[in-house]
Amino acid sequence: MIREAITNFQISPTLTENIMQEVSRLEPTTPSGSKPLIPWAIGASSVVFIVLLLGFGSQYLGLFQKPYSLEAQTETTVELVDAQVIQNLDADPSVLNQFNQQNANRDGRENADDEKSNQASGDIGDYTRWNLPEGAKRKLGKGRITDIQFSPDNTRVALADTVGIWLYDVDTGAEIARLTEHTRKTEEALPRVLFSPDGKTFASTGYDNIIRIYETKSGKNLFSLEMPIGPARLFKFEKDGSWSTNIIPANEVESFNFIPNGKTIGIEIQGGRYLQSIKYLPDGKTLVIQNSNGTIWLWDINTGEQISTFSPNLPDPDLDTYQTLMQLEELPIPSRWTLATNTFVNTTLGGTQVIIAFAIGDKNGTMSIRDGHTDRQISILSRENRSKKDAAMGVGLPIVDRVKRPGKVRQIPNKLPYDWVKWITKIEFSPDGKTLVSWSHHRYVDRLNGRWSARQGPTELWDVASGKRLGILSLYEMRWSDVDVLFTQDGKTLAITGSGGCTIWDMTTKREIALFQGELDVIFSGNSKQFCLIKNEKMEIWDIATQSEIASINTVPGQYTYKQKNSAFFRQKPNHTAISWSGDIIAALDRFGSADLWQSKKSSKLRTLTTSYTNPFTTLAFANDGNTLASGDGYGNIQIWDLKTGKIRTTFTSQQKGFIGGLTFSTNNQTLTSESDGHIEVWDTTTGNQINYYTVPGVVDQPTAPEGISSQATVSLRFISFSYPMGITALTPNGGKLVALQNHQIGVWDIATRQHLSTITDTPFRAFILACSYDGKTFATQGEGRVSLWNTHTGEKLTTFNIPKDLIPTNKHALPPNIYAGAFTHNSNILAVGGSYRNNSLFLWDIANQSSIAVLRGHEYPVCRMAFSPDNTILASGDGGGDIHLWSLPGFRHLAKFKSVGGHINKIVFAPDSKTFATTNGHAGSYSSIDQGGIIYLWDVPSK
Repeated sequence: MIREAITNFQISPTLTENIMQEVSRLEPTTPSGSKPLIPWAIGASSVVFIVLLLGFGSQYLGLFQKPYSLEAQTETTVELVDAQVIQNLDADPSVLNQFNQQNANRDGRENADDEKSNQASGDIGDYTRWNLPEGAKRKLGKGRITDIQFSPDNTRVALADTVGIWLYDVDTGAEIARLTEHTRKTEEALPRVLFSPDGKTFASTGYDNIIRIYETKSGKNLFSLEMPIGPARLFKFEKDGSWSTNIIPANEVESFNFIPNGKTIGIEIQGGRYLQSIKYLPDGKTLVIQNSNGTIWLWDINTGEQISTFSPNLPDPDLDTYQTLMQLEELPIPSRWTLATNTFVNTTLGGTQVIIAFAIGDKNGTMSIRDGHTDRQISILSRENRSKKDAAMGVGLPIVDRVKRPGKVRQIPNKLPYDWVKWITKIEFSPDGKTLVSWSHHRYVDRLNGRWSARQGPTELWDVASGKRLGILSLYEMRWSDVDVLFTQDGKTLAITGSGGCTIWDMTTKREIALFQGELDVIFSGNSKQFCLIKNEKMEIWDIATQSEIASINTVPGQYTYKQKNSAFFRQKPNHTAISWSGDIIAALDRFGSADLWQSKKSSKLRTLTTSYTNPFTTLAFANDGNTLASGDGYGNIQIWDLKTGKIRTTFTSQQKGFIGGLTFSTNNQTLTSESDGHIEVWDTTTGNQINYYTVPGVVDQPTAPEGISSQATVSLRFISFSYPMGITALTPNGGKLVALQNHQIGVWDIATRQHLSTITDTPFRAFILACSYDGKTFATQGEGRVSLWNTHTGEKLTTFNIPKDLIPTNKHALPPNIYAGAFTHNSNILAVGGSYRNNSLFLWDIANQSSIAVLRGHEYPVCRMAFSPDNTILASGDGGGDIHLWSLPGFRHLAKFKSVGGHINKIVFAPDSKTFATTNGHAGSYSSIDQGGIIYLWDVPSK
């Protein structure tokens, strides 16, 4: 029916008049029984075929199977380039995890490159060995829950995380199925779950760009489809400084091979396969897939066939106009010019016609709505549509200045200087297609320094049919927008949530029906009749029709955390709370890693579904016996892991409930010391009881102290983002050192004596700390093409190592080079650093002789973490793309390359015997589009 409607459909003049409000559900008809002999014939043929197979005999099977060996090895080669002072070593690309292949299939589950059937509750197995990256032997932790959803009939709740999808029975809490088909091959899309309107099926997405459809009752996989490829936009940068754009058709994207000529120096391809969203049409039988360029695909859930495809006719960015408006000498990288797009797809009442509309946001503050069938323009949304009073006041009606930030924050007038250019960064349709929400930035060039800069722009609501602006949220003295706009399923109610409160609006009457102050989150029930407020100490259920509170659930203060508010930089955010379609049950992930169900009417906890979910880790430490590992996260939680079982032995929480910067075991492993922004706590590893607590003066109580010893800085380089520490916590069993930036100076403290040792003022403006030696006597900083060594006790500069000038790119369009990671050998003889210098090189220096001894190459992405093994024979380097390289010492031979999953490498730690190392990915404060981390991978060190 839908396929036929798409072929013959003509859109009416007014889009919203055709948008359905309620959709009748179609029931399938019973198949005809006019051919009863066919099933009997098929059955008889099957019996004959099986008999023939049995008679054929297993002795002939060997003729069809070639011999193989799980222990087969590929010879590795590494070329050594001799030089008078420095050896340049490039990693051979053939060295790709040629060992530990026995880990590829554990407990009946395939590795990350294979598919496997659903894992039901009767086949629990060991999830610590599921879908491991090649070369890894175990993972610790389930990672973070990325999505929680109830089925429309309230019988099922699905949890999506970095391990898989877990389906539970709401009434009993029993686990129905564990769905582990999604593997982490990319980081482009968070795992999500979406139930069909009729509740019979649900769709899931993951990191592998595969959409899977399951039966809700059993969790059976019905079919899977790979994310389709849409048209892509090709940007070319010429030597004369000009840009040009071309469209690459969908069928040519994967085979496209650009051959540069003498005029072109760089290209960038945008769009194609990145999944932006999926949704069911109201009939429950059609799935809509949308990519980042606004292209959509309609799929028939019953047959698994593609029905149709629509691609928007996106205009070319008017680069010349932008350059003139911004008064720029040259344009920024092409990704800055990506147009914001969104697509509305639905059916009319009865499901006889499909409605498709595209919204396109430009870099001049305007948006256009176009008919997806005819490409006819429906309306233009821009500031020119404001009334004279609206334009004069610089604000919009009726939603004005309702979401405020706490504290004293000066409001920025909406009337901006003439030389500011409004960029539309993100747009979304309401579920009924009648309203469009837009987020924006204001770009400008600072006249004082000539730099490209930006300020937060307004979040606005628009009427699609008329093009009128319904409301605007006021600007504040912050750089980026941070408000969430959430509609009910029927599109009749709207919640706008910011850092200081929430306002609820009736979209039919365009009036506010509720206003709440304070930090909170809002979720709507599936039937569009209730909403839940998640607050610091309780959850409140409100009835929309009566505008009254109908239930309240008291919780432990801080038990449930708030999700990060919306920003164009965060394409996706984890969803940690959900309310059932009827509003009777709430599901929430608490800060301790438990997924709980609450009964809203009884104001009581129903049950805990599962535990052991883990937040992004910030630090790791092996016990001295090598059988135990400690981990800390950004919420103050510390876990003690049994490495033999892969399970958490005990968990305790810091008094600060903040970023755990360092951990170390005592020599006998009976106590664990943790550091959090200068607060030191000592724990009994068996009971989890706190034995001692003290602070390091000068770190926590001085006006000149840094904003937390564990503050992080974030780097965004084209397609990757990663963080590096602004302070170093070098804990040892007997104390250690704290080294941190403070007001462009570096302060050093002794942890055991709590003494301030030195303050270093002779540092570059953009310097940061790379590493501290294991004996606590020396630390290294980077700045402007050099690495400096300092005495921790006196603050004296010991020496400076300079990056070779021939490795510093001279092309003005190249990425700015920098050093982001460093590590000392345990005997403090060698310092290694790495970053984004040419070929993402690693530099090694002999500290005693103050000379360079090697340059290592092999990383595809900038290096962001490094570590030496305790026996000083292995160097591990991790980069922003999740790759880990191992190098042997002496000789600096490349041993192996591992591909971790989940974003940049955040931590590398070796076991005491130097035969095992542990890694984590991402961290809680990254600008990355996806909140990474929450899983620890254990790897074997290959033989040298």
